[in-house]
Amino acid sequence: MISLQTLHDLDILPSRQKSSLFDKLNHCKTKGGEAVLKDYFLLEETTAETIQQRQDAIKHIVAKWNKLLPAIGENDIYYAEQYLNSSIGLVKAGKKLSRAIRTHYTTLFRAYQYHFVLSGVRQLLHIVRQLTVAYNSLYNPDLPPLLKQIFEEIRTRLLELNLTEKQLAAIEDTNPPTGLLFHVDDNFRVVNRSSVNALLNLYYRLDAFIALAEAHKHWKLTFPALNASHLRLQSIYHPLVTDCVTNHIEMTEANLLIITGPNMAGKSTMMKSIGLTFFMAYLGIGVAAVSAEIPWVDHITTSINIEDNITAGYSYFFSEVQNIKRTINMLHKQKRLLVIADELFKGTNVQDAYDCSKMVLHHFLSHHDSFFIFSTHLAELATEFDRDIRCELRFVDATVDGNDIRFDYKLKPGISKQRLGVNILQSQVPELQTV
Repeated sequence: MISLQTLHDLDILPSRQKSSLFDKLNHCKTKGGEAVLKDYFLLEETTAETIQQRQDAIKHIVAKWNKLLPAIGENDIYYAEQYLNSSIGLVKAGKKLSRAIRTHYTTLFRAYQYHFVLSGVRQLLHIVRQLTVAYNSLYNPDLPPLLKQIFEEIRTRLLELNLTEKQLAAIEDTNPPTGLLFHVDDNFRVVNRSSVNALLNLYYRLDAFIALAEAHKHWKLTFPALNASHLRLQSIYHPLVTDCVTNHIEMTEANLLIITGPNMAGKSTMMKSIGLTFFMAYLGIGVAAVSAEIPWVDHITTSINIEDNITAGYSYFFSEVQNIKRTINMLHKQKRLLVIADELFKGTNVQDAYDCSKMVLHHFLSHHDSFFIFSTHLAELATEFDRDIRCELRFVDATVDGNDIRFDYKLKPGISKQRLGVNILQSQVPELQTV
């Protein structure tokens, strides 16, 4: 569904160098929830059906779960796992008399172990109670399938623990019966350990869904409509750019969009915005737009920040060629793709870049079920496609007043032939103006 190159190009996963989409959407309360969310971000085994199911789940949480969510945070999980993973004070089940003797011995002569068990059992009981309250408050048979499945599994695991309300109340008492305490401890850490682990994992899944719903509300995103044929984005913007200028994109008859314009005018940001819109839609969350109609594709691939592969002996140009080769191989396997390419073949001379890009774009156009977003400085290349109804031509430009250069970052119909390299260089290095 999505390549590592694309995850890097679109700044989707966390990075030390810059902010990421994951950082923006991660409202998880636990590290376990974060791990589940990262797995979702890989879009593995994603289908149109799973996208719709995730979207239904997040819509339900946004609309109806304003309160009564489980009050379970990372500290709760941390101390519960410290307890679960330790053998301190563990009195395993055995003959009734010997067990009673070991229990009283631990209670009387090993106070630290006793209090460790008491604290750990109570910590885990807090989690059990919170999940019980959540089930009783939020479950109903009409829940979206993904949420219904999680809650029904939670209910099954809670029943497997076989804890009564009387037992819970007794352990929460100031001086709980020691025999009961160590019985529940054995239940948690030995007999039903798999059920306890399953409960925690189910909560992590719930935490990830709730986090996406919180992000959707916090960032005021819009749920997209999925379709099989066209792309229509109203007031799209880049979710990681502060005060980002919005634009409109529509590809109904066309499946190739070529964007021309000078450096710094916003071409790359615009293309990344489109890529992130597809990604967020497939994640099941809302998108950064006023409205969005997004087609289903099998794979999202980008060619934006291609790097030399020194280890393999690949030059920048050859790395680009290999990326195009992988893309065309997928197209020939009847895969529907979203392909985003920023200035293809930057690693060669202008004439080679023109010839290679022209060849690739004509080949792309023959694959009608895929969508191709392409930027270029080469106005002549865009002109090659100006009469083809399968191609939309858009440009971004700037207003130049002496050394003052202003960008509006708005897409306009047509082709840009504006060149700003010299202007930008001289505005930043005034000494060169006399050369």
